[in-house]
Amino acid sequence: MSVRMFVALIALLGAVSLWIVLDQFVIREFNIGRIKAGMTQAEVEAILGQPNPLPDLKRKSQAFWDTHCQFGTKYLSLHVNYDADGIVESTQVSGFRRSSSWW
Repeated sequence: MSVRMFVALIALLGAVSLWIVLDQFVIREFNIGRIKAGMTQAEVEAILGQPNPLPDLKRKSQAFWDTHCQFGTKYLSLHVNYDADGIVESTQVSGFRRSSSWW
């Protein structure tokens, strides 16, 4: 394999890896926006996957998801409050986007 081909392969792998990392945050951010009052717990988990395993929240009929991306410069969390029947009553989204001084 020539040096040029090797460098091109490394650049391609780096670009694909960066796209995957950036895309995962966008998908999660988009999906969190899809969660609305009146949805069932099963519908929420079909969109977001299993919540973080925090037993204290489960006892309070709540669930929690979070994600981070881009070397820790973006963070997003979602708290979902369910009623006694497992229907979404409300959601709370929080997060941050921090600029990095090294780029």
